[in-house]
Amino acid sequence: MILDFFNKNKEYISCEYLEHGIHFHVEGIYHCCCCFHSDENNSPVVNSSGNINIDFKKFIKQKQNDRELFRHGHIIKRCKNCFHLEKKQWDRKNIINLISITANQKCNCDCCYCETHKDKCLYNSIPDLPVYDFIKKMYQSHIISKDCNIDFGGGEPTLHFEFEKLIDLLIDITDTRICIYTSGIKYSNAIEKLIKLNRANIVISLDSGNAELYRKIKNVNTFDIVSKNIKRYCDVQKYTTELHQVALKYIILPGINDKPEFINEFLNHAKELNCHAIRTDVERHWYIENKDNNESIKYILQLMKYIAVNAEKMGFQHFFNLTANGVYNNNTDLYNEINIL
Repeated sequence: MILDFFNKNKEYISCEYLEHGIHFHVEGIYHCCCCFHSDENNSPVVNSSGNINIDFKKFIKQKQNDRELFRHGHIIKRCKNCFHLEKKQWDRKNIINLISITANQKCNCDCCYCETHKDKCLYNSIPDLPVYDFIKKMYQSHIISKDCNIDFGGGEPTLHFEFEKLIDLLIDITDTRICIYTSGIKYSNAIEKLIKLNRANIVISLDSGNAELYRKIKNVNTFDIVSKNIKRYCDVQKYTTELHQVALKYIILPGINDKPEFINEFLNHAKELNCHAIRTDVERHWYIENKDNNESIKYILQLMKYIAVNAEKMGFQHFFNLTANGVYNNNTDLYNEINIL
């Protein structure tokens, strides 16, 4: 106890996710959703047994054990070489303030760039991981922060069997915005409720501005349905905050939608739908394979800059998303130097 008192302000290597995060995935429960950030094969902290009391106790105990190892300078195998690791003084409170939910693999589209595209029938048959009771148990145990960061991915999160009631629970027990990555094909009353409460951060990957290109990318014929749903979401949001609640995402797919005329069409369509925010991303597998190819990276940076400059000229808020943010951070000087296409 005395030794622990003197070490409580000691700096050590860890990360926000391991210290205070939880990720619900169909394969089990993890500290984080960053399995591709490490050189090691990531494995669940807890393989879900379906018994909420057993799973909850196992997860809390294992998280405490893993945190203790990090405090004593030991990096657990599943976290080695992850770029989120940093050395600092960490908050030692047993609190969860990062919740990531990708608890289903079912999806209502079949994007050509998605991990599940190779075997869609298999992934659509995987059962959802129950989440509601576990989060309620965490709340009852007083370990969820009111300002918790929450994001939903998938699969398509609106297809999860607990999605609607889970949103209601999270509205009640937290105060922050909830981020949801969705195809926009299924209209969600829960998402509409979040938007009306100014509690939403909705990202819809449209990736195109016309039905033909959309169908080529998504392998479904739902461009008009998605556009209608986007318009409904955008029309109920309030513009009293700096961060608008509904953003359309354009993932740059080399060889498919990587032409300025496609980008112009996308931005014009977003304006027609009353959208006020754009996110640019880059297809992750392409970037992994081409990150050392200077000419390819320069071309992608030109496209990224083209979207950013034109989006801002048209009055959109613009953000680089995930992979695009990494491309930018790794090539900031080149990005600033290049001229747009």
